[in-house]
Amino acid sequence: MALGALRLGVCACLVAVIAACRPPAAEPPPTATPTGAPREAPAPAPVPPEPLPPPDPSAEAETLPPRPPRTLYRSELRRATSRGPAFLLRGLGPPEPVRERGMFRGWRVLARFPEDPGLCGADCDLQVGDVIVSVNGNTLERPEQLMKLVASVPELREVVVVRKRPSSSVVESLTYRIDDTR
Repeated sequence: MALGALRLGVCACLVAVIAACRPPAAEPPPTATPTGAPREAPAPAPVPPEPLPPPDPSAEAETLPPRPPRTLYRSELRRATSRGPAFLLRGLGPPEPVRERGMFRGWRVLARFPEDPGLCGADCDLQVGDVIVSVNGNTLERPEQLMKLVASVPELREVVVVRKRPSSSVVESLTYRIDDTR
């Protein structure tokens, strides 16, 4: 009996706290001013502008020259890394670790920046399923290795990616030139 009364008391206290925290009900505005003149209707609330649609990558491709082979644009590297390693990893799936016989071998790419398709478009060498073995000689097995790589993006002149395609047993090293023009 005492436990039931305690529960009832706690519930009553919670109801009182919730009621006390609720903002007071707004009183409807009077229909006339103190002098008796009719009150003007309030102006409607401004409607926020519609967000701009993302740029159409196909329209951009029509006006820009094609990307030279094995080229990364500095602007793309900044977009991929400026929001930190978490954004970069989320854009890649996030990647999953690949282990063979208990040894770390690399990171399997599970996506190609679905939130920003222009970042890794049709001419991107990176494919879903690729295993990134290393970048600039770093296996990126530990978070501090990725942090160091992301911090070095502004000074990079090239990026060397060692990768393995899922359809091949060959591990290949690809060198990408960093182009500052875009």
